[in-house]
Amino acid sequence: PTVDGKYYGYAATFPNMTSPDCYLIIDYNYDPSVYNESIVELNLLYNISSVKVGDPYEIWDSMSDCNASL
Repeated sequence: PTVDGKYYGYAATFPNMTSPDCYLIIDYNYDPSVYNESIVELNLLYNISSVKVGDPYEIWDSMSDCNASL
């Protein structure tokens, strides 16, 4: 994502996880003068340390849309 602020309240999932789940996007920043990539903060109920840089992800307009995709 390269539009700052567009994804607040959206949901993200990592489809390659053994048991994928949906996570609310609670903060998001894209500033090309500082970062080459977006910084996305997720609301986690538990550690998802199995997610690594470069893993595929999906962003959904809402938690209900994300949950329906699983």
